[in-house]
Amino acid sequence: MFPNLPNFRDLAGLPARGGVIGPRRLYRSDTVSHLTPAEAATLTGEYGLATVVDLRDASEMSLYGRGPLGATPVRYVPVPLGDITDISDRSAFYVGVLAQRGHEVAAALRTLADPDALPALVHCAAGCDRTGVFVAILLDLLGVPDEVICADYARTAGAVDAINERLRVNALAAGEPWPPDWPDGLDWHPAAPMMATALARIRARWGSGRGWAAVHGLTDADIDALRAALVIDG
Repeated sequence: MFPNLPNFRDLAGLPARGGVIGPRRLYRSDTVSHLTPAEAATLTGEYGLATVVDLRDASEMSLYGRGPLGATPVRYVPVPLGDITDISDRSAFYVGVLAQRGHEVAAALRTLADPDALPALVHCAAGCDRTGVFVAILLDLLGVPDEVICADYARTAGAVDAINERLRVNALAAGEPWPPDWPDGLDWHPAAPMMATALARIRARWGSGRGWAAVHGLTDADIDALRAALVIDG
């Protein structure tokens, strides 16, 4: 579909409360920084892209920029989700994002309730962790079943090898060592149980996705507006 977006997908068709996610409402992907001008033109033309929600931290944004979409009128919403502290494992990182950057995430979700902001694309660097938890809490608020949220999250595993190759090329071009000295090396393939654990921890902490939303300023009216913008009769 997009050779330089190996983790791109349209969330259309996922079952939600009272319907399904509508087509060309919400896309998710890895970073758009490496798009070709032709790919960017396809996204804005054929796919109608209106908004990009960028979850990368400030250093990633500075290093790689916005790519060719930066020269288009697409609305840009930066939501830097970095510097999450006190993290014991991957699902704890997801909960940490919602706890430590919850107001920023809530504000970005409110943006997606505006029909004029759609279709929107949410991305981070790999489209896995930060994008994963952002999309997960959104889908939970829309009433998407847990098993569907977890299955969508796990689809990123199929893009990991392509993303690792891009990371390798970028590292070598910058004179950085490869493979990286990460705790898990390159074995970061997401799996459904990781997200299932995160959803359980979210509910243990806030009672529900709506409980998290209420703490961070999203009202029932905001959630209803999100549903109206993203969900169609199925």
